[in-house]
Amino acid sequence: MNETGGGRCAHCGATGPRTWMFKSWLCHRCALGAEFDARTGPPELLPPALVPVRAAVMTAGSFYIARKWLRNSQGGQLLTRLAAGEAALTHETLDQAGGNRSVEHLRALLVAAGALPDTTTIRRVERLGDFTAGLLAAARIDTSDAKAAQTWLRWQVLPRLRRRAETGAPMAHSLNNARRTLRAVLALLEATHRNGRTLATLTQADLDHWFAQPAGTHWLARGFLAWARDRHHLSPQVTIPPAPPKVMRSPLNHEQRWATARRLVTDNTIPADDRVAAALLVLYGQPLTRIARLTRDDIRHGSDGTVLVVLDGTPCPSTSHSPP
Repeated sequence: MNETGGGRCAHCGATGPRTWMFKSWLCHRCALGAEFDARTGPPELLPPALVPVRAAVMTAGSFYIARKWLRNSQGGQLLTRLAAGEAALTHETLDQAGGNRSVEHLRALLVAAGALPDTTTIRRVERLGDFTAGLLAAARIDTSDAKAAQTWLRWQVLPRLRRRAETGAPMAHSLNNARRTLRAVLALLEATHRNGRTLATLTQADLDHWFAQPAGTHWLARGFLAWARDRHHLSPQVTIPPAPPKVMRSPLNHEQRWATARRLVTDNTIPADDRVAAALLVLYGQPLTRIARLTRDDIRHGSDGTVLVVLDGTPCPSTSHSPP
């Protein structure tokens, strides 16, 4: 029956929106309680672990969504089975139910009520294991290298993450780093496979070429390579370069920047090409990758004789004068 905003709830006497249920006009809170009881049995017979869940459902922010969840969703149906003792109140039971959004909502209610332990972080680590298995299966790498990567993940990466999760430490950054590291390792193994090599046949030149590439993510594979060498997947004769220091340098202040620019203009002991590249960095803030792409065609003259350098498509004035 249509709801109405007038009158009082037949059960608690509250005013406000009501709905016709079980031959009575009930407020939304009492209506949800009645809906819950119709599916789980009388409140006095409800398993103690589910009592707080009933209270949470009754105070749901949206009456319509909560009622629909109880009536039609897989999570609502599983709640009925839990109340009847037809299913064990465990995370495994919820996992077997399929893990859709309604079941995960039930899991959140049960955890918040204290009916189930909060294993959210541990479960995120386990989902990372599924994620890595999918990436490994899709990677174009040598079979022996894939087995080495699987062993590294199983016995090195995932146990460390589980131990951290068990301490209650924040995990978002750690899980993100693990995904980035895995992608770097797979990129290394795929490049190795394309070159007709495996971990066992990688040479010093191959490793030096890998770490000489400009992308900083290549260094994320260093830990895997060290592990692989220790376990003889990689030749013990190769040297893995030390990781670059993670030192955050303070930016130059105004006076330091001009002092550096002045030296680049006047110090003839510095090679000319180095002086030009450094000046573009100091004066224009150009990244080295863009500077390296400059050609003679990027040096032009304006109509007034000014020397211009084209930076990212924009002509910028140059000057032969020293900075102030």
